[in-house]
Amino acid sequence: MNGGDTLSAALDKLTQELGACPKPARRRGAVRPIASEGALTMRIVEHDGVLQVDDSPQFVPTGPRRRGAQGISSPGILVWERVLAKLDHSQVTDWLESLDRKLTPNQGLRRWQDGNLESTKDHRPSDEGRILLLVHGTFSNTENILAGIAKNPEGRSFLDWMNTRYDQVITFDHPTLSVSPMLNARALALHFRESKAAVDVVCHSRGGLVARWWLEAFDRGPANRRRAVFVGSPLAGTGLASPPNIKHSLSLLSNIANVLGAASAGLPFLTVLTGVFRIISSVTKIASKTPAIDAAIALLPGMAAQSRVGNASELLSLRSAAVEWRSRYFAVRSNFESEKPGWKFWRYFRRPGGRLKDLAASFVFDGENDLVVDSESMIELADTARLGDDQIFDFKSTDRVHHTNYFEQPETLSFIRKMLR
Repeated sequence: MNGGDTLSAALDKLTQELGACPKPARRRGAVRPIASEGALTMRIVEHDGVLQVDDSPQFVPTGPRRRGAQGISSPGILVWERVLAKLDHSQVTDWLESLDRKLTPNQGLRRWQDGNLESTKDHRPSDEGRILLLVHGTFSNTENILAGIAKNPEGRSFLDWMNTRYDQVITFDHPTLSVSPMLNARALALHFRESKAAVDVVCHSRGGLVARWWLEAFDRGPANRRRAVFVGSPLAGTGLASPPNIKHSLSLLSNIANVLGAASAGLPFLTVLTGVFRIISSVTKIASKTPAIDAAIALLPGMAAQSRVGNASELLSLRSAAVEWRSRYFAVRSNFESEKPGWKFWRYFRRPGGRLKDLAASFVFDGENDLVVDSESMIELADTARLGDDQIFDFKSTDRVHHTNYFEQPETLSFIRKMLR
């Protein structure tokens, strides 16, 4: 498929950098690697333009299916295959921390000043005045938010607004796989423990859960001087992190990475794909049913805490006391749908019709989503608390806005300024 060679090259380089396996990658026409005892085989297979992750012990690649044939009668086209070293349980934490360091290398508080991010080691958050706090999402960092703003036609104006509106603009970079949002929030609270400043929070994706835990459970500041704008945040969890969906979630990540550009914007998705695959496959098969797959996901605290299932205890606890905060919260959401070349895979991971019957069990989301988070989850604080229409900017169904490019949209920045004026 288009981009397959780029995807393969990016995965080869990534697995080598992470030290996942020293064995050479398979090349077209080369001898396929054989997994030894204590090793894992990870492969990506193409079915009619849709990538799927596979870890079956036996696989016989075939050519493209015959035009006009009904269904998918072959295992698919092998795009990439690699033998990975199996992790012992004692290695999982170190592996997760290494992934977090790659995804978010500059962890802690930094200050945005004069167009640069500076360490706050010598200057803590102000005791008073007004602070804007930026909190990034899963397998991301603050640089990604600022890069999105820089691409926005309104970006320069927004950055000027940040500098003139607030006495400080502070960013919080944090590990997102090895640590749960609640523990991230506890770390954030320690940074702000002496501050009585008014704080507005702009958070993306999983950063919304970090912000909520901080504001609703750990923050010592005055509640009436706190506000937050959630951008594509899984306030009610995401199907992407649900244990029953994990095989298809990993497949979805590979498709997103392939379209975004495996060697650039898509690299974080490939990093998570490889890292999560190695952990789960070291414990059980990625296609396993509960309770085996539940136990495997539990080894990933950063993902387990945002799982859109009924027994996610941390998320249930957070959602139990949200009503009193509703008036101080705002949200941006979208529903991504596209027929553009390369993006058509999105329909095969959503439950409502329009998919090949052979992939009918591949859904990750029950309905509308932005490719990473369920759209309804972005505005639902609790079972009985939903944000009002005047607190929401909804891009609705669009082929322009998805999870990774909210901050590139003028409407996002305009809404943030309006809500925080």
